[in-house]
Amino acid sequence: KLRTVHVNGLDSRYLTDEIVEYDKKLHSYDRSKIVRATLAERDCLVRVALLGRTVVGYGAVKPNLQNMWIVSPLYCDNEHIAKMLLMDLVTDVVIYQKYNPDENFDSAIVLKVPSNNPSAARMLHKLDFVKQDYTLRRCYTKKIFETPNQNIYALHTSVFCTE
Repeated sequence: KLRTVHVNGLDSRYLTDEIVEYDKKLHSYDRSKIVRATLAERDCLVRVALLGRTVVGYGAVKPNLQNMWIVSPLYCDNEHIAKMLLMDLVTDVVIYQKYNPDENFDSAIVLKVPSNNPSAARMLHKLDFVKQDYTLRRCYTKKIFETPNQNIYALHTSVFCTE
């Protein structure tokens, strides 16, 4: 049975370890420090999609410096799981704002989608997200990393203090 769960409470250590392994499988290298730092950020709401006890996607949404919410990251095995996680994360934001009225976060939700993932673009169009003209600068290294673009529905930003 496919379901999404919050990453908090008693299962958080187990789920965090499973998310780190899922991320490593997608990216083909260990990103555990950045993943753990993201999941531990203040006001960060995290969901993981499980098929039985197997992780098939995860996503996080957190406030950025412009006081909007940013989905970062949203990694999933397919569009159906991505939509399910995104809808649950949006619901979590609504609930968070209801029970934290003193926080001055805008209700806007933004995300950065790779231009070469048509499934992500299709899903966001169906959900009435509005595309903005924005170009993300590319970074290069001497080594080529294959990125799992078909699994990336929202980019993972590591710019913790400027997004």
